Amino acid sequence: MLRQNKKMILFTSVITLLPIFIGLFLWNQLPDSVATHFGLNNQPDGYSSKALKQLFDGKKISRSEADILLSMCNNISPVFITGYMVHQTIGDDSYMIPALLCIYLPALLFGASRFRRINTKENFPKNEAPRSQITFKIIDAGIMNGFETLLKLCGYIVLFSILCEPLKLLQPFCPKVCLFVNGILEITNGISYLGSCGLSRELLFLLGNTFTAFGGLCGLAQTSSMISNTSLSIQGYLRDKCLYALGTFLLSLVFLSILPHF
Repeated sequence: MLRQNKKMILFTSVITLLPIFIGLFLWNQLPDSVATHFGLNNQPDGYSSKALKQLFDGKKISRSEADILLSMCNNISPVFITGYMVHQTIGDDSYMIPALLCIYLPALLFGASRFRRINTKENFPKNEAPRSQITFKIIDAGIMNGFETLLKLCGYIVLFSILCEPLKLLQPFCPKVCLFVNGILEITNGISYLGSCGLSRELLFLLGNTFTAFGGLCGLAQTSSMISNTSLSIQGYLRDKCLYALGTFLLSLVFLSILPHF
């Protein structure tokens, strides 16, 4: 058991650190002052729209590339999936790797196929900031910008969590509707509610994967806030997230159909 847990920790750590390694590999192509953040709602969620916004504002990537990356990379973190959704809610660690594959593969495959169809000749000059410009004023601005971003994200989480509360009163009368609405509104409350419904592990796996792939309307509002000053399309983001959620749902069904054969 201990050996299996070590393998899972190693596997999820590699997935979690992979975006950092990609960022280091592409470091010379990035602007010197890229603001990154990690949205926190008492659970890691891995949102990173702010960095994408600045790459697009700095004309480091095209509009088409930004639209694809916005929906493809803005996902729930592996820690949330393996720790909260699978280990705590489903209660069976054997679902960890299947859950990661079912949630991430549709976005990766759809995103990669769209990248292959892009035929753009846009060339963006690299605008490197001189090192002399990196002053404490820039650092101060980055810190304040980070606090503002964090407050916005947490504010939406609180708002949508409040919206989920009245649904508890309706649970005895329409439990299925409450289950669906909770999962669509806010992912953390949705997964928590899902775990309290007494469903089978297979159904928890299917619905948990689908809700997580969609990310909730709270995640949609957070993303809209981060890209509000750009021309990026939140409608396109919503369309892509619905498509990824459908892909995750179908892939989860395929996994559950072959599970008895293992």
